[in-house]
Amino acid sequence: MKKELNIISVIITAHSEGILIHRTLRSVRRALAKLPMEQKFEIILHVDNPTPATQDYLEEHSRGILRDIRVFTNKFGDLGASRNFAIQQATGKYISTIDADDIMTGDWLRLAVETLESSESPTIAHSEFTIEFEGENSFVVKHGE
Repeated sequence: MKKELNIISVIITAHSEGILIHRTLRSVRRALAKLPMEQKFEIILHVDNPTPATQDYLEEHSRGILRDIRVFTNKFGDLGASRNFAIQQATGKYISTIDADDIMTGDWLRLAVETLESSESPTIAHSEFTIEFEGENSFVVKHGE
């Protein structure tokens, strides 16, 4: 029997975020809830060299918000290696990445999947802008085709 392919794998990378992971997970779940019901998805949390606060969060919430999330822990010490490892675990037709101290807007994943599914050529969907805060306080507009 052929395994059903997820439409999207959302990869969250973490290391020292601690409780901030909770805010990120909630935003990802809100965005995934906007996908049509027939579209399956998965969430992968890859934790690289977790701090004690991050490890405490994972242990405390393993049966709650993390219950249906695939969690992997490694000691790469490199964001690229962390993301590449998580991508190798993914089963989605599409992959979305987010850092564990960021949040995702509610319609982002639905709009990205719609764009990718309707494209006739290879396409990368990325956000139109990024809002940075906690020290940066900037608004970055991304230009692209």
